[in-house]
Amino acid sequence: MTNDGGDDDDDDDNDDKSYQEPQENALHVMILQQQIELEQLLQTVENLKNNIIQLHDQEQELIQRLTRMKQSQSSILSDIYSFVSNKKVLFFVSGFLTGFCVIPTISRMFSSARVLS
Repeated sequence: MTNDGGDDDDDDDNDDKSYQEPQENALHVMILQQQIELEQLLQTVENLKNNIIQLHDQEQELIQRLTRMKQSQSSILSDIYSFVSNKKVLFFVSGFLTGFCVIPTISRMFSSARVLS
């Protein structure tokens, strides 16, 4: 009878092992799945980090372009203002307008007034 009892203990150990193996396998599979998910998340984080760096670089480039455009615009406006405020240019433009616009208009007005009278 002691042999039967010993056999019963061996059977219990075998039952425990056969029960534990599927649990250990399932646990191992879950751990592997979590590792895979973690690696995927880390890759996603790395991609996002790279995208953020790229966007920041593009932003800096746009800021530099805008700054250059602003400087260029200010320079052009300054050049136009200095050109227009130059007295020689002012006299030329006023003479041009007087010679080609005002005088012909006045002479037409006088000639049409003579025709009417």
